[in-house]
Amino acid sequence: MSWIKLAWLVFLMGRAAWTFLPQMGYIHPDEFFQTVEVVAGDALNVSVIRTWEFTGEYPLRSMILPKLLFHPVFVLFKTVIELHGSEVTGYTILLASRLVMLLLSFVIDLMFFRICLMIGLRGHTPALIYASSYVTLTFQCHSFSNSIETVLAVGQFYVIFLLIKTKYEHDKDVKENNIPASENDKLLDDRALLKSHHENAFHSPRFRGKSKLGSKKLDVVSTITSCMTEDLSETIVRENYKNVIKSYEVKSKEFYPIALLVLFGSVFAFGVFNRPTFLVFGCVPFFWWVDIYNRLPNFLLMLSTVALSGFVTSVILITCDSLYYMSVKIIDLQNFGVKELLQIFCVTPLNFVMYNTNPSNLEKHGRHLRCLHLMVNLPLLLGPLLIPIWRRAFQQISRFFFTKAWKTLLKSDSDIYVTRTEVKGSSAAIEKNIDSESESVSKLNKNISKISADDVNTLDLNDSDLDYAISTENKSSEQLNQHCHGDEKVKVKLRQTLQYSLLLYIFIPVILLSLFPHQEPRFLIPVIPGAILFASLVLREKVGTLFWTIVFCFNLLMATIFGVLHQGGIIPCLMHLQKMSTEVHNKSLQKSELTFAFSHTYMPPKHLLLDRNNFINLVDFKGMDLASVCLCLKGDFTPNDSECEGLRPSETVYLAITGTVAPQFKEFCKELVRVKKVKAFFPHVSFEDLPDFNVIDSWSMLMDLFSLHLYEIKVL
Repeated sequence: MSWIKLAWLVFLMGRAAWTFLPQMGYIHPDEFFQTVEVVAGDALNVSVIRTWEFTGEYPLRSMILPKLLFHPVFVLFKTVIELHGSEVTGYTILLASRLVMLLLSFVIDLMFFRICLMIGLRGHTPALIYASSYVTLTFQCHSFSNSIETVLAVGQFYVIFLLIKTKYEHDKDVKENNIPASENDKLLDDRALLKSHHENAFHSPRFRGKSKLGSKKLDVVSTITSCMTEDLSETIVRENYKNVIKSYEVKSKEFYPIALLVLFGSVFAFGVFNRPTFLVFGCVPFFWWVDIYNRLPNFLLMLSTVALSGFVTSVILITCDSLYYMSVKIIDLQNFGVKELLQIFCVTPLNFVMYNTNPSNLEKHGRHLRCLHLMVNLPLLLGPLLIPIWRRAFQQISRFFFTKAWKTLLKSDSDIYVTRTEVKGSSAAIEKNIDSESESVSKLNKNISKISADDVNTLDLNDSDLDYAISTENKSSEQLNQHCHGDEKVKVKLRQTLQYSLLLYIFIPVILLSLFPHQEPRFLIPVIPGAILFASLVLREKVGTLFWTIVFCFNLLMATIFGVLHQGGIIPCLMHLQKMSTEVHNKSLQKSELTFAFSHTYMPPKHLLLDRNNFINLVDFKGMDLASVCLCLKGDFTPNDSECEGLRPSETVYLAITGTVAPQFKEFCKELVRVKKVKAFFPHVSFEDLPDFNVIDSWSMLMDLFSLHLYEIKVL
């Protein structure tokens, strides 16, 4: 076993082990409140916080995919634990959701590895780069809707890649089995006949009419072909080309990968309903598929199959969402008319788009610079790997604008392009070039067998205007035919076309998402697998140990920040409070209400407290100034006071507060309430409240500042 395979397996096992610990870093509130918080409330019958995205008149989030992923696992864990006589804890619920995301991340690994094998790469090297990425270890193992979007985006890319691979293999089979060499050998094989028509070409009406038209140019090949077409309309040239095209069309109509097409449409619909931004990530693979397939006679049938599959899946998802969100019972639907039924239908992607296109709504979530994705977020996610990607992108842009190689972006290097040769000069110069042109046509005859059915189909071979042109092959195509055979040709062709598609797959979504003023790094997670695969293709040559050392150190640092340090005390604190509340309720005959408050932290997910009877009052003070927090805890507020919203009068309150502001809190509140420290949870880093590093003079002080402190608050 090579060291690359061993390292890859180590990172896979490390990802699984970190899930079971579990990973305590808290990246963003949406990892809970857009998915598992609501599902846990339905599956476990516990009190949860339903955010505005689920409670408004027009809900923005589809609940079907989160419920399909997490609901069965929550119920399964609960059932198994209770059968063994134990109690469900916050740890088991967190572990259940993280295990689902771990398995989904392994699905990406599998698809990633298989794509590498299909393009002829050693799959372990790109897979190792992806497995060691901190985005995979942290973001992809947390229950973000963006992480689910990544799985669906890679899944759609994989399905389209299979469709294109199937198409290339089909073309190879058509060429090998349906274009016999004996037929090709008959195409213009008689040099005497060819030379005779070259000589007659200069006596044709087309040549004699040159002076009347005032033309200074003559297309030799078109003149020869025109003469042959006029004099030998039923010759073997036309008949054999017709046979080739007819054979290809018959075979193409039989080519219909219906299973992949249906899966393509369904995955696209699920992606849009999970997050409508999936349209941005799905557009490039979709147009890549259209570019490859649009020459097939039954392309419209295939496109209709994809559209029908997506439509049916969308109708099912709309129906399920409507049943989940509507306030009426299912049995009452039989009394509804068509108009009333249409009014209760809930199309969450449409609601999402309507909300996010309203500038006043975006102001609530913060506005960022339009260039933030390109200049900050993408480098933050990829680190040093972005350097070779930018380098290749600039190379392609330069080639596009300065060398006029736009065809390279649309076709693989092995495609054969049809060109016309224009020869300037007099008839004497033309006669001088007859022999060389004859040799070119003869060479074309020998290369006909190399032309794939797809390339034959691109020729302009209408009965009314048969332009017999000289086809030229580039160097890479010659190398391909000389050194590759069978499946190897398909792999090389896939690899060549994949590079350009991946480049568009990375930057087009980033550019489109930059049009929106609210920009966060997690919005770009779906482009990371494609970016890593592209970097693997670009970095096939050795770049040196120093580069990979920098990449490893970058991922290690970022994984530590987001997986361990960032808001890392909230989840352990919630687990401690859950155990404490269970003990209190088990000891007391009359269950009393408990109040837990958090200040200067991210919003705590309530489902980890497992409050089945709504005995726990969870309050989030967010970033409220400390003086107002003290007044709220003392009870100096009215029921309509928005600053103390959610807080109910209580003799005892447990407050969790960031260590960097804890000393100021105790100073502000020492005359209003009695503060008793219960426990400190280390590490806990809040980038919104970083300490003054100049005042840190001991390890104990450092631990206090970078901890989440839990206090027992009693009113004086």
